[in-house]
Amino acid sequence: TQEKRHLLLIDAVAQLRSEAVLVVRGADDGFSDGHAAHVMDHGRRTLGDRFIVQGRVPLATALAELDVLVVGNPQEPMGRTVLEAQAQGVVAVVPDSGGAGELVEDGVTGLVYAHDDAASLARTIDTLDGDGALAARLVTTARQRLRRPADYADDYLSLLEGRV
Repeated sequence: TQEKRHLLLIDAVAQLRSEAVLVVRGADDGFSDGHAAHVMDHGRRTLGDRFIVQGRVPLATALAELDVLVVGNPQEPMGRTVLEAQAQGVVAVVPDSGGAGELVEDGVTGLVYAHDDAASLARTIDTLDGDGALAARLVTTARQRLRRPADYADDYLSLLEGRV
């Protein structure tokens, strides 16, 4: 679906100083309503072989070989994937809106970019390029502060039900 902002992610990766690869993983690839063809065409034209759509992968390998997890959806209600990335030692980069941002303190436990702004996302990812010390600090601090997904879900449900 368009809310996953695949086009934004493609445009941001195209602006990076490095030759980074955009890997899209997930059930049904997040595409629907004919949007897939547009995303695939744009990805291939813009990034060539640096655009890889893997679709559904086993949960145990969903974050394997990734350096950065980017959440594109500025309305993502809950950040389970962010928690999983933090637990696996993957730097989380999230928009400045939505539930995923509640799990990332910018520059401390991950990085935050201005939602729907490909240039902002590219600049944010570029801050990691060649700065292994920053990435290591973000991963270490995120792991120290990590909330278990079940605890986060319980807190979220409590808020929705007005128990807090």
